[in-house]
Amino acid sequence: MRTLLIGLVSFGMLAGVGHAAVIIMDTTQNGPQPSGYSESGWAGSSGNSTAPGISAAGSRYSGATVYFGPTRYAQFTYNPAQTGYWHIDLAWPSTAGEKKTAVNLYTGAAVGSSTDQWGNTNAPDGIIVAGTMDMYYRATSTWNRFTTAKLTAGTNYKVGIYAGYKAPGDDGVASNRVAIDGVQFESATPGAPVLAGPADGATDVAVDAILNWVGGQYNSFFDVFLEANNPNPGAVVGSNLVEGTTSLDPGDLLPGTTYYWKVVAKNVDLSTSSAIWSFTTVPDPATMVLLGMGGLMFIRRRRA
Repeated sequence: MRTLLIGLVSFGMLAGVGHAAVIIMDTTQNGPQPSGYSESGWAGSSGNSTAPGISAAGSRYSGATVYFGPTRYAQFTYNPAQTGYWHIDLAWPSTAGEKKTAVNLYTGAAVGSSTDQWGNTNAPDGIIVAGTMDMYYRATSTWNRFTTAKLTAGTNYKVGIYAGYKAPGDDGVASNRVAIDGVQFESATPGAPVLAGPADGATDVAVDAILNWVGGQYNSFFDVFLEANNPNPGAVVGSNLVEGTTSLDPGDLLPGTTYYWKVVAKNVDLSTSSAIWSFTTVPDPATMVLLGMGGLMFIRRRRA
């Protein structure tokens, strides 16, 4: 029985390859449950999901035909080591589960003092995301996406499943057992940043130009690379710029020089590079080229 599986899944990305962190919390019918799992009023079941990474050691269920709500729950707690965006997925065995099973992401107590969006009292405290998932003989061989959320390192996040929805019959079928086999946290692949300026291939760009871009989805941090006369820039001019950053002052640039640059978006242990862009700065204003009768005449002016 695995209490916690930490895996690496390869993803091909623009200008590189990364690895997604995958944390699977896999419940069992009998014996110790995964680290971070807790429950109230649930029991073991021989049913299994066949989602990737789930063992054949059984699952947990809430009971049949009776609605219990927030006070009868299954809860998975995860404390990320790195701040970033995480996909949160659920897996369950084939059963006549609730068509609207209530699922919450929260940071407080499972049985709290608040009222949830469905009118249940004693709902979890610190709810971040609330939703329902169709568990009625559905999607038992795959991971089912609950949400994608930005999680802060060092914070305990809980995924809680109610033993029911709001009241018997509210989901269009008679309330029945709710079962859960596991929860998966997977780091999200960041989208590639997009150029905002200077325009790619631009000339006569000012030597005090600002680099501008637009971030993509799941961009937690940015690294900016800029280098003169190198189509594959490797010099870092900005590191770990926080989400929402869209510009960078690279400092004084050399006149009459072609620069290449790119922005790499990062999330947890994944990164995605933008395309490589270029621009050429204005010629040195201290140099004047005059066309005389005898050809070109170069005059160097003294700097003030």
